[in-house]
Amino acid sequence: MTQPVVSVLLLTKNAGPRLEQVLSSVFAQQGVRFEVLAMDSGSTDGTLELLRATPAEVHEIPAGTFSHGGTRNRIAGLARRPLLAFLTQDARPIGTDWLANLAAALEDPKVAGAFGRQLPRTGAGDCERYFQGYLYPSQPRRMVLEPGQRYRIAEFFFSNANSMIRKSVWERVPFPEHVVMSEDQWWAREALRRGYVLTYVPDAAVEHSHFHGPVALFRRNFDSGVSLRGLDESTPLEAATRFATYLGGEFRFLSARGKPYAIPGALGRELMRAAGLVAGAHSRFLPRKARAQLSMHRYHWT
Repeated sequence: MTQPVVSVLLLTKNAGPRLEQVLSSVFAQQGVRFEVLAMDSGSTDGTLELLRATPAEVHEIPAGTFSHGGTRNRIAGLARRPLLAFLTQDARPIGTDWLANLAAALEDPKVAGAFGRQLPRTGAGDCERYFQGYLYPSQPRRMVLEPGQRYRIAEFFFSNANSMIRKSVWERVPFPEHVVMSEDQWWAREALRRGYVLTYVPDAAVEHSHFHGPVALFRRNFDSGVSLRGLDESTPLEAATRFATYLGGEFRFLSARGKPYAIPGALGRELMRAAGLVAGAHSRFLPRKARAQLSMHRYHWT
């Protein structure tokens, strides 16, 4: 029998009933041979039992040892296949060719990694739908960092919620373990700086979205701001212009859907998101206790 060429890598903790849908979609994939490895960090809700009822190879780590970069490095080191597909526990692949479409992008030897589209879940709000469409459009994209070119995150965005990278590249460029989150963005920059190519594959789509209330939205973006500090080489003017462009597009999106009355609420959400990013970017000036209270990932501050 021909050996699998892809290791699908799944990190879990109290994944809930949605995990069953995710696993069902993963094991229904066609057109590419694969194995599934899961690493759980302290589930107590039946997640482990659900995983063990499938052909997945299940590993466990203590909850307190989890980190986005470190745990992904750990499970990647256990994978035995040349291609590593990363998927979050609540991202459900759409269709049976999700994995094959990601793998096809890496047939080009210059491509180190590819990431796929993320579509909003049923019932997602308008602001979330615009956000998803902005980050994950319908057009494919090929990303190359030219000599002397500054790294602007908006031009080189990459997401491990639905991605595939070469194991040989990961062995040379592992995920950073010094950041709370955004390990995928740091990995992407380093891969590009080493001359690799990254691609965006909209045909490799998953259903994955979240709604955060105002406080959770601030805290999540606080962690993002902490993690992205020093990564994005955009000037303040470029960042401000990007924010204004995003706002204008969101307002037009709401108006086109017949909901101009939702614009003030959307503005409030985006200001909260921006405030979290700015506070996180300057968190080194805050006391450790304050950072712990603002962060969604308190393990980082203890």
